[in-house]
Amino acid sequence: MSDEGIREYLTIQQVADYLSIKTSSLYSKIAEIPHYRIGRLLRFRKGEIDAWIATKKESASQTKTRSCKRNAPVVDKIVRRAIDAAKGTGYNSSGKSDHSIKGLGKER
Repeated sequence: MSDEGIREYLTIQQVADYLSIKTSSLYSKIAEIPHYRIGRLLRFRKGEIDAWIATKKESASQTKTRSCKRNAPVVDKIVRRAIDAAKGTGYNSSGKSDHSIKGLGKER
């Protein structure tokens, strides 16, 4: 094996440095990261790490889009409450309407 073949494989520390993350974070994701186990040692190929990162970027953008759609009703409810609070409309904690009309009671 040539020196270039040996350099093709990265250690856990080199991959952590390459990804700018802690080694503990890398170990926690080891099940999903392409790697090679040599005894107790872990080795990685840079090209496979780059490909794995590319798939993470794609899935993150898809997840972000899905979560925005899923949270839309919650956001709508929050916005509606804020508008009601600003207008002074809506319902109070007793469930009765807050928009009573003053001056329509019995006149004395």
